[in-house]
Amino acid sequence: MWIKRQEGYCLKKIAGVQYLLPYGQKVADQKNGIVLNDTGVFLWNELDEPMTQSVLAERLVEQYAQDNEEKLNDEIRDEIRQDVKQFVQELIALEILQECPEFERDENGCYPTNQVLAGYLKIAGMIIYLYGDRELISSQFDPFFFDTISYKSCKDKNSKQNAQQLDMQIELLQSLPHVHPNGQTLLRNEELEVNKTNEGYLVRFPSMNQIREAHMTADGRFVQVYVKGWDKEKAKEELFHAIRHFFLFFAQRQGFFAIHSASILYRDQVWLFSGHSGMGKSTHTNLWKEQFGTEIINGDLNLIGWSNGEQTNIGQSVDKTGSKGHPIVYGMPWCGTSGIASTKSYPLGGIVLLGRSDNDHFESLTNDQKIVRVMQRMISPVWTEDMLETNLKCAAKLAKEVPIYYLLCTKEPSAAYVMKARIDKEDAQQ
Repeated sequence: MWIKRQEGYCLKKIAGVQYLLPYGQKVADQKNGIVLNDTGVFLWNELDEPMTQSVLAERLVEQYAQDNEEKLNDEIRDEIRQDVKQFVQELIALEILQECPEFERDENGCYPTNQVLAGYLKIAGMIIYLYGDRELISSQFDPFFFDTISYKSCKDKNSKQNAQQLDMQIELLQSLPHVHPNGQTLLRNEELEVNKTNEGYLVRFPSMNQIREAHMTADGRFVQVYVKGWDKEKAKEELFHAIRHFFLFFAQRQGFFAIHSASILYRDQVWLFSGHSGMGKSTHTNLWKEQFGTEIINGDLNLIGWSNGEQTNIGQSVDKTGSKGHPIVYGMPWCGTSGIASTKSYPLGGIVLLGRSDNDHFESLTNDQKIVRVMQRMISPVWTEDMLETNLKCAAKLAKEVPIYYLLCTKEPSAAYVMKARIDKEDAQQ
């Protein structure tokens, strides 16, 4: 078991004396502050990140050895370890420190778990381990499950470091949370509440009655979702939507971004149609299907990234994320109420921003307008300023690499014909 700081305490030096003082909820709970000596201050500062008691003790041993510039004998080392043990026990009793589960990955790149492996998902090359009751997992994930043996064989052929960069682990726990971390509220609305904690994030879903809360590490690789599970069908539906938030957080850190849009496959490329609610993205893609027989790839959400070298479904291969490779649209299971989703991946042809008008015509956008409007259509998280900056960089990269149109149109077939003519004309000129 690891140990970590309880939130709500800060170290303050007052008239030369170091105090550990409560604030916020700890004051409301009538918790007391304490005085720390130099050793206590050292140990508190070392616990800036969770660690085991043995690691903390060895850090103090090393510090003593450096301060005394001599080799410490075994008896002194044991005394130091006992001092650390006593310090930890006292602060746990005062609820200044707390025990927490180990968040260190094993040699296979997984976090320790007692849950049964329900299966692997593969989305845009990212591997998601799902643990827990298989009956809680939506059938909408089924096309994205893949063979365990094939994955293990593939993983053995690659370096462990590369494999770990893409792995994500989600546990579905039908129990009460072992801790209730406090933290800084990053956002709160009727559907989602996100708090930043020492370990990562505490996420709640106020409108969902089958999910208590979820704990996610700061890198997004490990998520524990606490499920009531009284109504399995309802829990299955809620978990399908909740997992999307965790996946998009992790995907963003890997260089993949989601845009609220419907998409079609035309000329071996995917074209995204996006706009505010009621602007007709579904109507427009359905017009393409009715008039030209084009395939709809996703009815509501599209994931964009830059390939890590694998081929798309038309045999193309592009360079790694951040290079000059062409952007790719990757299939994912979330598709709103449309029910239209694909596991396939294709090059991105362009993005069409839709607006309403009595006649079908294009309006030009400045480069900054393209970037901002594309960014505003993204549903990748913007919990922090850094996340906003990451989304903006993606939007700027897209504005540079693919055409972005602003089509003001009707709901008539003529809108699809006008858009198709524009694509055909510019394709012919290339």
